[in-house]
Amino acid sequence: MPPSCPPFPSPPLQGGIHPDFTGDTYLALLAAAKAGAPDIHVHAFSPLEVLQGARTLGLSLPAYLRRLRDAGLGSLPGTAAEVLCDDVRGVLCPDKLSAREWLEVRWARATCAVRGRVLQIIRPGRSAPEPAPPPQITQK
Repeated sequence: MPPSCPPFPSPPLQGGIHPDFTGDTYLALLAAAKAGAPDIHVHAFSPLEVLQGARTLGLSLPAYLRRLRDAGLGSLPGTAAEVLCDDVRGVLCPDKLSAREWLEVRWARATCAVRGRVLQIIRPGRSAPEPAPPPQITQK
């Protein structure tokens, strides 16, 4: 097995936002997974879940991601194909994070040594290929 692969299969752990879940819920899920299989690579939580967890505990994204990492989070899933244009996101998935919020979670993830993958759709719904517009959102 290549050294970059986790030693055990790591099914993604994602479930969306439950109104009763807090940041402590996600930390408890990690604790349970690691207690049952200490060597498992935990591949869990969407940007929406990470942001919700941070907000409910009053923590910055980096602070909360470090807590998740220290509790056993190995990587964040890529969350399927993402459209990072708010006009399109508003039509396709109005209940998801804004493009800026989604990117802020991904940038914070990178600063906290948490691995992750991303698949982005640049221009959905077009009949002919078009060059992608330059990014309008920049890291702070």
